[in-house]
Amino acid sequence: MASDAFVTLNHLERLQISVETHLDISGISKLFNSLNKSLIDVLQFEGNDWNLLPTNIFDPLTGSNLSKYHLTVTIWQMLIPQFFDHSTELKRVYCRKNKVVNIIIDEVGFRTVDLTSNNIHSIQYFCNEEKSLARRLRVFTMNDNAIRFLGPFSFKCLDHFEELL
Repeated sequence: MASDAFVTLNHLERLQISVETHLDISGISKLFNSLNKSLIDVLQFEGNDWNLLPTNIFDPLTGSNLSKYHLTVTIWQMLIPQFFDHSTELKRVYCRKNKVVNIIIDEVGFRTVDLTSNNIHSIQYFCNEEKSLARRLRVFTMNDNAIRFLGPFSFKCLDHFEELL
């Protein structure tokens, strides 16, 4: 992949990569260097069967206005905040129909997290002592998972929580 493949797409607001199982994942990061960071708002990856992404894959998007990620039908097993450190504007993460078992939330600013159809067994605590790790989270969707345990502190420290689906 040429690192300047997207250089002429000056008005691109949404990028979707779907059913590209043979795409060189490490090359995707290079493509991001040629995106107009001030306009790109949505990244959508669907049906690519990627089970592991480099944690720095989105680093070229640092300072972008990305507000939504759609990560559907990959083979991810863990959702970690390092994938999203680059964007302070990120509000919504949709990680549907994957194989996510573990969620690690570490002071992220998401407002909406949708983990429909994964393999989540239990909900992590959203506190670090008494400090919220998800202070802006309002909507959390976990339909069609393998949840076996919810404790009295599962949703503690969610100060602005509005919907649990």
